[in-house]
Amino acid sequence: MTEEDKKFFEDARSMFLTPGWEAFKADIQQAYESIDYDNCDSSDKFWTHKGARNALSFVLYYEEATIANEAQQEEDNASYL
Repeated sequence: MTEEDKKFFEDARSMFLTPGWEAFKADIQQAYESIDYDNCDSSDKFWTHKGARNALSFVLYYEEATIANEAQQEEDNASYL
């Protein structure tokens, strides 16, 4: 893992521990859950809602994905040693 990668993961872990990150995730979760496909009266509206949910999902799982990525990189580095 490069020093740049290490710095990125360190900064991300620090961010994930802040109250601001938790509040942001709660807001995103609320927005994600408020999207209701039952109220889509057209295919355009459905796809707009689907795109919004996909974007919000990316943010919701960013922390988990980043932590998993870091663990995978650490595992990959350990196997090279």
